[in-house]
Amino acid sequence: MKHSNRILIMTALVSGSYGLTHTMTLNKLELNITSHHTKAFSKDNLYTSRLDQVELNAWNAIIKEVGKFVTEKNSFPQDKVLTKSMAELETISNELINGLKITYNNTFSGPTKTTVTDNEADRKNRKAEFLAIEKKVQTVERNLKKETYFLESKKEAKDALLFLCPYIETTALKARNDIDKEIAKRLKKGV
Repeated sequence: MKHSNRILIMTALVSGSYGLTHTMTLNKLELNITSHHTKAFSKDNLYTSRLDQVELNAWNAIIKEVGKFVTEKNSFPQDKVLTKSMAELETISNELINGLKITYNNTFSGPTKTTVTDNEADRKNRKAEFLAIEKKVQTVERNLKKETYFLESKKEAKDALLFLCPYIETTALKARNDIDKEIAKRLKKGV
């Protein structure tokens, strides 16, 4: 074996073991995702509940932690699908949070305080945005499931991303359903 190949292999082993000793375990990461998601998004009604900024900051921090985990596990050689999937999920999570904030603010801060109820087009747009978020997450999920990895570190990176996907997707679905529930409730009351 050539000297340069030995150095390359040693570098890979050292960087792989470095990542293992300096990163969160997959189980701990999964527990943190579940915990922070529950705190941020487990509201009776996402349509009428203001999201707490402290909880959202914690959710954003765990998304960053997933990114660090994926980056550390996806070292040498870096896999483009894992890198791209993480970037997409981070963007999608931000779209979800912004969509929820806009929906709440349009509903309770608008001039009539019932903007979404009064404006069928706005309500449909909100629901379409949440549906688009669901579909984006499903695309990321499909792309990840197509990939096969032999290195344990890359398998863990993939598993972390696949674990995160349903949390974002189901929150977007709940937001769509909560819009319908709230509108039906308001129409029933005659508001």
